[in-house]
Amino acid sequence: MRAVVTDGRGGLSPADLPAPEAPQDGALVRVVACGLCGSDLEKVCGPDAQAGLVLGHEVVGWLERPDAEPVRVALAHHVPCGCCGACRTGHSSLCAQFTSTRLDPGGFAESLAVSAVHLEDAVFPLPESVDDLAGTLLEPLSCVLRAFDVVKSLQRAFPIPAVGGRPPAPPWTWPGKVLVAGCGSVGLMLLAVLASDTRRRPDQYLGPACQGYYFLEPDPVRAGLAAGLGAVRLEEAGSVDVAIVTAPAALPQVVASMAPGGIVVIFASRGATTDIDVDQVYRRELTLAGVRSGSPTHLRRALELLTDGLLPLEWFRPVVVGLEELPAAFAEYAAGRSLKVVARP
Repeated sequence: MRAVVTDGRGGLSPADLPAPEAPQDGALVRVVACGLCGSDLEKVCGPDAQAGLVLGHEVVGWLERPDAEPVRVALAHHVPCGCCGACRTGHSSLCAQFTSTRLDPGGFAESLAVSAVHLEDAVFPLPESVDDLAGTLLEPLSCVLRAFDVVKSLQRAFPIPAVGGRPPAPPWTWPGKVLVAGCGSVGLMLLAVLASDTRRRPDQYLGPACQGYYFLEPDPVRAGLAAGLGAVRLEEAGSVDVAIVTAPAALPQVVASMAPGGIVVIFASRGATTDIDVDQVYRRELTLAGVRSGSPTHLRRALELLTDGLLPLEWFRPVVVGLEELPAAFAEYAAGRSLKVVARP
């Protein structure tokens, strides 16, 4: 079958590979679209890059089983167990099963195999209202939703009991200004979720406690897309209470912009710098947290969000290429000249 593999030298190359076979109790998926993720850059261009890997985990395809009609699905690449210590403490991407499960091969191929555990928790039928391109957003959107959940878990209030004749303190909400640093496709998806939050039931993501959302992005085109989602430049915020960082090189500026007690969620590591003012972290009691991936719960919520039609996707206009054109499109993406690339085998 046709596929695209890493060349071990910072690029991708076309390849002809044996078609995968369905594992026991698993199935085959005929790929119709697969998005290129920023994390793929690390595997292609990083210091530990290997040759011969088929990447691609933002997959839409037709699930094919011998005893059933094909079903159009979106899927994720890793599946946590849901019951180990890592999963129970909210770190499902550190679960041993999560790190050991994967697609065979990746989505930049004509076909792939999924295991029984994938079928149980990471493969989701797509309604007709969600087209193939939007379906590739399921996996990254699940990561975005988990980032917001991490923020909410870190914002928890400590109970203040009644003392003497004083009544208990009323329920507390975070008076939050939220910053998204880096407006690539994930950054814009974060802003899109914040924009959608104003259209739906309260407190689904950050809710009414969000006092405004802001962006930090030097590229004028991407900055314009962020503004189109209702975000305001960081300079107009003064300081922010929450920052989600998809461009780690911005970390020093982000830390300097945080209000006391603020939360910084680090969403990516490529291009990271350690040149931050630790004294500011210490004296203003900032919290730094990392978020890597979504969970089955977040995948289900992402599908609901894609299906209900309230997530603004006007900014999502990916470069769509065939497998043969993917190596050149990858080079443009790696150079920052493409916002999003989706391959169609």
